[in-house]
Parts: sequence; C-alpha cells; structure tokens
Amino acid sequence: IKFTDNQACIDMIEKGFGGICTLLDEECRVPKGTDLGFLDRLDRAHMRNPCFSHDRRDRDVFSVNHFAGKVPYQIDNWLEKNKDALNQDVVKAMKTSEHQVVREFFMTPAELAPAEKKKPEGRR
Repeated sequence: IKFTDNQACIDMIEKGFGGICTLLDEECRVPKGTDLGFLDRLDRAHMRNPCFSHDRRDRDVFSVNHFAGKVPYQIDNWLEKNKDALNQDVVKAMKTSEHQVVREFFMTPAELAPAEKKKPEGRR
C-alpha cells in the first residue's frame, strides 16, 4: 500500500504560529473579529501554500488541498462556532472520570495545584 504524505496539510492546520486553528483563535479574540477577517488572515498566511486555495471571486470559501483532493470550507459562522463554550454538564462529567488523565485535562489551574503538591517525590 502506498500512502501520500499529508504532513504539509496537517502542519498548515495545526501548527502553532500561523496554522488555521491558531489564526481562528486569534480572530476570535479580536473585539470586532469577523469570518471575513479570519479568511483574510488565512490568505496572508497561506497564499503560497500548495495545500491552501482561495478564489477571491468566492469570498466566503477556502479550500484545503490534500490527498483526498480539494475540500472546500464555507466560513460562515466559523468564529461563532469556535466561541461556543463546552457544556458545563460535560465538564462536570469529565472531572469525575475514572481516568486520571481525563480528570486532569478538565481541571482549572487552581484545581491542579493541590494535586501537584500531593504527588510523591521520587526515590532518593
């Protein structure tokens, strides 16, 4: 089986600085951020990236080009959807998980601090 290396697309989406997810988070923090502002950030960051395309005639759609082909994304309401808070019932359920890693993932820094102090020191 021959696999296509998709790392360039993964990096474009997930990389810390300039990745699609990071740019979306940044635009959400702008007081008057907009979906079109997000798309403008994408254009500036990825206009030369072969994994990204945006036909300016179709103002609210960009595409990710990867092994499966060109996949279009409509940007309407992306900022609003990204701002959705996690339901507090879900957070409470996760905090009571039988798996410690799941519980810790949903703890606030203040809740984590006492847990860090309780960890036994290594052998000397």
